[in-house]
Amino acid sequence: YEPSLHNEAMELAQRIPVLWSGVEQTLSTDLDDRLQITILNNAGRVAEATDMPHWVAGVAHPSTGEIMIARHGPQGAPTNLDALLKHEMAHVALERATAGADVPRWFHEGIAESFEENVDIARAQTLAGLVFGRGVPDLDSLEASFHGEDGIDAGAAYAAARDLVNFLRYRDG
Repeated sequence: YEPSLHNEAMELAQRIPVLWSGVEQTLSTDLDDRLQITILNNAGRVAEATDMPHWVAGVAHPSTGEIMIARHGPQGAPTNLDALLKHEMAHVALERATAGADVPRWFHEGIAESFEENVDIARAQTLAGLVFGRGVPDLDSLEASFHGEDGIDAGAAYAAARDLVNFLRYRDG
C-alpha cells in the first residue's frame, strides 16, 4: 500500500478474512486463501500499473491471486474498499473454483458485481435504459462489449451481466 494509506490498509487487512470467507461460503467451497493485495491512492495509478482503462478502480489477476484496488475512483471520489475488494476477490475465487476453466467474461463480471451486494442506482438506471432502449444484448454481444468490440458501453455491460447472474443465483436455491 502507499504510505499515506497505512491506517486504511491496516483496517482493511483485519476485514480480509471475513470478506474472503463470505466469497467462499457463497461458492460453497474452500479455496486457496493466498492473495496479494495492493492498495493505491487513485484509479489512475491502478490503470498505469496494469494497462487497464483509466476508469478501473480495481483489477484482479485471478490465476496469481494478485489484486490491486484504489482508494479513490477516476473522478477522485472515495471508493468503497470492501465492495471493491470483494469484487476482485470474486474473480480470483471463480478462477480457483473452476480450476482455471475458460469462463465467459460476462459471467466473471456478473459474479464479481453480484458479490458487491450493494444497490447501485446508476447501474439500475443504465440497465433500465438498455432494456427500454436498445434492448437486452444477446450473450455474444454482451461478451464482446467487455472487449471493446461492440457499441454497448462498459457500464451497460456490467449492469446486464450482474442482472443475469443475480437471476441465475437466486432463481433456484
